[in-house]
Amino acid sequence: MLKYRSSPEILCWMNGDEFDGYVDRNKKVYEMLKELDPYHPTFINVINAVFPNKNSGDIISTDPYPVPNAPLTAVSAHADRLMSAVGENPTQSFWLILQLYGSAQEKKRCPTPAEMRSMAYLALNHGVKGLDYFGYYPENERNSNGVPQSEETWRYMKELNSQIQALAPIYCFGEHISPITVSNPAIDAVALKYEKNLYLIAVNSTDKQINCTIKVPWTGARKGMVMLENREVSFEASELNDTFKGYQVNVYKF
Repeated sequence: MLKYRSSPEILCWMNGDEFDGYVDRNKKVYEMLKELDPYHPTFINVINAVFPNKNSGDIISTDPYPVPNAPLTAVSAHADRLMSAVGENPTQSFWLILQLYGSAQEKKRCPTPAEMRSMAYLALNHGVKGLDYFGYYPENERNSNGVPQSEETWRYMKELNSQIQALAPIYCFGEHISPITVSNPAIDAVALKYEKNLYLIAVNSTDKQINCTIKVPWTGARKGMVMLENREVSFEASELNDTFKGYQVNVYKF
């Protein structure tokens, strides 16, 4: 740290990864890191023990890896737990590490591009301010009958990160509009007002096609566009009706 703390390449210092049960250790390491470098944030990632370790990092993270064994809503549930722990503390933020791997022993397959996009937007809809991706790919599986990294998903990450970068000001600085009513709970939605526009970002968290009605208190334009699709939609009487394919994400701009 003494050697590299002045380097412009340093974003933050990592306290530890999945040291859930080492609460005293994590707190002491955090204090040491802040003493050595008070100018960079400290990052800690845990599996589930967010509240016991909430004072051990400036950035708190968890790493839900649901594919293919659990619903993708595990991502939003983890984000909600982080939000609850961090609260309104202006000196803390929370990130998530998302699954970008499969393994023969545990996960069986890597997420598809559609699943990857759904997980990323579920995290952002629930307030996450930073995303990491865990691309575990053990050497002994690369040339065997193990589960390979998905080349399709890996190539897709450039497009996904470009989308997120474009929406970052909206997610970070947009004013939340509520209440939102969604006719199907599998659709996760958030409404944000940014620079006089309304952005409605809706995510299908399942692999099923769903027709859904979303209600948002909005008195502005009645016509809008689905970003990236070049498709027009109507927003009559504060209601929008649309069909979502499995894991589809729609970003509406009014």
